[in-house]
Amino acid sequence: MARRKRNNSVVFKFGTVEKMTASQEQGILDILAEEEESAGGNQITHENIEKNSNQTFEGLQNEPSDIKGNLIDQVTVAVNPAQIARFLPCMSPGRMITEDDEILSEWTLEQLDTGAPERQIPVVASTQGQAKSANQQKLPGKPRSNVWENFDSVFDANGKPDRSSMSTCKKCGQKVSSQADRLNKHLSSCKALRQNKAGTSAQMPFLSDQMPESKGGAQSNLRKYFKSVNATEKNKLDFKLGSFIFASNLPFNVVSHPQFKEFVASLNPAYNIPSRETVRTTILDTHYQRVLELRKSEIEHKVGVLLQDGWSTNQNKPVLSHCLATPSGSYFLSAESTGAEKKDSETCFKYLQKAIDYCTESLNCSVVGIVTDNCSTMTAMQTLIRKDYPHMEVYGCNAHLFNLIGEKFTDKDLAEKIRHVQTYIRNHHFTSGRLDEMGGKRPVLPRTTRWNSQIDSFLNYLENHSKYLGIVRELCKDKDHRGKESFQKLKEVVEDNSVYNNVEDAVKLLQPICVALDEMQKEHSTLADAAEMWITLCCSLPRRITTNEYFLKQKKLGLTQTAIAAHILHPKYKVLGSRLTSEQRESGLSWISDKNPNFLVPAAALNEEASEFFYKQYQNDSISAQMTAISWWKAASKDSVRKEMLDMVMKLFALPASTGAIERNF
Repeated sequence: MARRKRNNSVVFKFGTVEKMTASQEQGILDILAEEEESAGGNQITHENIEKNSNQTFEGLQNEPSDIKGNLIDQVTVAVNPAQIARFLPCMSPGRMITEDDEILSEWTLEQLDTGAPERQIPVVASTQGQAKSANQQKLPGKPRSNVWENFDSVFDANGKPDRSSMSTCKKCGQKVSSQADRLNKHLSSCKALRQNKAGTSAQMPFLSDQMPESKGGAQSNLRKYFKSVNATEKNKLDFKLGSFIFASNLPFNVVSHPQFKEFVASLNPAYNIPSRETVRTTILDTHYQRVLELRKSEIEHKVGVLLQDGWSTNQNKPVLSHCLATPSGSYFLSAESTGAEKKDSETCFKYLQKAIDYCTESLNCSVVGIVTDNCSTMTAMQTLIRKDYPHMEVYGCNAHLFNLIGEKFTDKDLAEKIRHVQTYIRNHHFTSGRLDEMGGKRPVLPRTTRWNSQIDSFLNYLENHSKYLGIVRELCKDKDHRGKESFQKLKEVVEDNSVYNNVEDAVKLLQPICVALDEMQKEHSTLADAAEMWITLCCSLPRRITTNEYFLKQKKLGLTQTAIAAHILHPKYKVLGSRLTSEQRESGLSWISDKNPNFLVPAAALNEEASEFFYKQYQNDSISAQMTAISWWKAASKDSVRKEMLDMVMKLFALPASTGAIERNF
């Protein structure tokens, strides 16, 4: 049997048949008609076949005895492709039988290669396990079922099985009654046969292992022989396909690509790939609802902190983004364009209120704090938040503060010189090519939106400097470069040893700031970690910087009362509490006392080896260093620690150090 497309139909050709009865021919018609009728098409009749066939059907209505053996050579039938064509790639190897268990045809994978040119496929009838060609004479009687090939059986002179004897399974040796249905039933449960199939599973999984025998006079149906994809299975496959597309950030029209369709068809020809429109609507909506329900179950009844940040898109459209940070992780909530609205404190506050309502009403989450950046608009909005939400902790992003300090104390003239060198080497074919040949690193340019990119540019310059010198010497021999002003500036910078030394000094200055900035952007960095970074910077930076008015201003915004209190109560930093000044320590204790004066007693007991509030096993510094503050307080606290204090500590250590989670999630 072969297949070819004609108009909107699929044409099946039944190969040369050396002898076919009217009953057998009607069996083929009924099978195809049932498929066509279920698809909403017209039932196939003898007349329809005659209309589409190059052959006539002489004697089709006659009795079997009137047929001389050369009734037809081939039959061409046009049917609905959506209903039958999907079976064709699976039908290898296989066979077609009638209700009388007569084998009409058998075919192999090679014969049914749908990519091969259209050709007539001869029918190979099976007789006693041996194939015969179309020109061979058919043995009298009904052809024997292939099931007998799996058994050692006794046959009479006419090739009929002796029903009174037992047949022995060639796979497992078990004796079975010599009846076709009993033999088939045994094969379906034969362990030895299953193990053999598992080792040689080259057959396509969509073709049933056993061709069921017809019973009760019911006409055989193609659906019995092949596994199809029902509605439930298709929905599952659609969902998994959507998961792959969305997680890989692929365009939706990948489902329309011919190579992708061919790949999916090779896995499961019965699966109908959804359209691009279905992927971007129905499937995407299903994923969104599934993820939303999952996130709701994770966030519900937890404490969280809202993060707000704003930026402009490539089309210069203003966007306000919100993210929810919880002790277990952060969740992206929204990114909305403000459109023509002025991006002032009132507008930002309006969108923030909308996010707060969504968290409390839809997600059933308790919002205990707000974190923004430190621009004038956000600072003004913080005043509005404290007025309407006095119970919330409101503060600025510490990572942003550290980045501002790094920019402030970077030599602008030096940064410009290094930028010129990096840009020249990177943008000229000869210089970039020579640098690559010499094993140099690609020049790094500082970006305003990429924090720590300035120190990355400095470090890259120091690493490539020796190679830059070699490239400059080569360019000096080229008269086309010697006269260019940009090259002369490049040459002066690269050959100036003082510039190299200044870059080294700048790196030493920026290094602790960059370490603090990276620490603030980690997923689980809290206000206690921010306080520790401010204390560290005050000890590691030169005095000319730590006493600078600008540095002190940023420090005041970052090292707040809340951050100092978190530092005092953090088990990892308790031994470092002496690094706080007396003024800072008093400020942190005042914050704790304002919550409840009784909380000061357990706070003071953190440094005691034997305490009525904490188990001594957890007082070990190596243990506390391996645990988060929240997990330590939950595990180390005895019953004498009030629940109110534990609730306060849980909220305090839920406060993130920065808005870095928005960048990660967006």
